[in-house]
Amino acid sequence: MSAERVYALLSETIVTPPRLHLVPKYEFGHSMKRHFAMDAGYININHGSFGTVPLRVIEYAERLGRECDARPDSWLMEEVEPKMLDVRRQLAQVLNADVDECVLVPNATTGVNQVIRNFEWHAGDVLVSTSTTYDAVALTLKYAHDTWPYPGLSCLEYVFPLTHDEIVDKFRSHLRSIARQNGQKILAVIDAIVSVPGVVMPWERLVQVCREEAVWSLVDAAHVIGQVNVDLTAADPDFWVTVHCHKWLYARRGCSVLYVPKRNQHVMKTAFPTSWRYKSPSEIMPGEKNFVDQFGACGTIDHAPYLSIAEALAFRRDIGGESVINDYCHALALQAGLRMAEIMGTSVIDENGSLTANMFNVKLPLPIHAETTENDICARKREFRIRMLEEHRCAVQTYVHDRKWWLRGSVQVFNELHDFEHAAKGLMALCQEFKTADLL
Repeated sequence: MSAERVYALLSETIVTPPRLHLVPKYEFGHSMKRHFAMDAGYININHGSFGTVPLRVIEYAERLGRECDARPDSWLMEEVEPKMLDVRRQLAQVLNADVDECVLVPNATTGVNQVIRNFEWHAGDVLVSTSTTYDAVALTLKYAHDTWPYPGLSCLEYVFPLTHDEIVDKFRSHLRSIARQNGQKILAVIDAIVSVPGVVMPWERLVQVCREEAVWSLVDAAHVIGQVNVDLTAADPDFWVTVHCHKWLYARRGCSVLYVPKRNQHVMKTAFPTSWRYKSPSEIMPGEKNFVDQFGACGTIDHAPYLSIAEALAFRRDIGGESVINDYCHALALQAGLRMAEIMGTSVIDENGSLTANMFNVKLPLPIHAETTENDICARKREFRIRMLEEHRCAVQTYVHDRKWWLRGSVQVFNELHDFEHAAKGLMALCQEFKTADLL
């Protein structure tokens, strides 16, 4: 189906994002830029990679740093712990989880490593990933596979677009294809929202499949909090790592949440690095839990990014709250994807919107030739990124999926449709230049 036809069909149901007047100083669109630290003229449609921090959150984190340096002993040994508890309580409320099942880690990659490296693997165990698993996570599984006692590694291929039903069916079939043996552990990494392509997965249903198939579930939810609502009590995964709170929640870099339900905290024998609160299994009394304690004492760190979550949540409430923010961003994501496809004469990966939250994926008008290597692709991605920044002041994320070039667009409250039209024109020019060069 052509981009023009898709645009015509969906434009009847897509409402142009409203220019929201929430309180006198907050209006979504370009006027929101003054509340962030971006350079004048900088167009960010790649918020999903590194996030963008509001000025008041930056100032709050800097104030915490000054407080710490004013009295480091008392601040680090007495004052920071109740502040951290307050942040964990707020996050637990957002995630509908028990506060003692949530700890803070620097990023989602660290959280995944905490889980994978705590398991006692044996020959015959199997780690399950997919072709769209985030590279650092996939390599973590590869490292475990390459390390004694060499658990197996099994990869499920996803080629989008897929419906949620198709994803669930493929996942179940793949798990059932793995040869089973007594005492075997199988752990599957599940994306809640894939990094690239930026698509929403039916992760709660995939967790249920794991439960039915006697497979451990580890959910990589790096893009979730701040995009979609979460109910961990209802979903009940075995392990859940989110989100770079600095990606979509407006916190300082880097901070993420590791959720481990109490039934599985025995697996987490140590934090990495091992902390002052570590206890040998023989030292732990019946019913004793030291999961939270271990992750609160991993050496001297800068707590400001973790504590900035409280101010980030307050900022989000002040500008309208989760539903208002995500309604704006989701509507603009649908509209922007279609508009970019229209300008470039291509298509979006998700024609009916079922895979879209606040990120969208649009095909670029640039072929990949049979002789194109992975090194060629990496070099071209870098050229896209650098030249769009230098020539168009625009941050973009390009990638290859199914041997086709795509853009992943990210929408925030400071974006307007013009940002994406500007990006589409710049990308069109580069694609034409690259096509000509490839023919020489």
